[in-house]
Amino acid sequence: MPWMETGDQQQFISLNYTPSNKYEVSELRAKISENIMQKLKSIMLELSWSKNVAKEYEENKNQLRQAEVLVEETSGKLDFMTDSVVKQKEEIMLLKEACRKVKTELHKERRLNESIKINKSKKSVDIGNRIGSSRCSNKSVSNATKNKLTIKVLSNTIDN
Repeated sequence: MPWMETGDQQQFISLNYTPSNKYEVSELRAKISENIMQKLKSIMLELSWSKNVAKEYEENKNQLRQAEVLVEETSGKLDFMTDSVVKQKEEIMLLKEACRKVKTELHKERRLNESIKINKSKKSVDIGNRIGSSRCSNKSVSNATKNKLTIKVLSNTIDN
């Protein structure tokens, strides 16, 4: 038994129930064909839209991949720079500590040198006074001997 689609109702009817007039049958077929064409156009539009959406999706996916690669590269550079900054800070702290220690040592040396100078000047004045005040009873002792004696006393005080 042959069947025919009726279009809008999307039902099939038996050809036994179709109009017997050829004109009515051709009108019904034209109407059905028009409905089919509208559906095809609608499906074609949806297919075109779907293709555009799929194309945009692929483009967006490629952009996302590129962005992810860029983020990974940037993240790697950022990690490297962060490590570099941390190392530089540590190096600066170590240099500051070393500088502080050197300054402390220099300060100690200056104080020590100043105290040595003060002690030298006091002892040389004291020794000079002792040598000058102690008049030798023996006039045969020359000035050269006195100078040698002064130098020995000074070198002994420096060593101590």
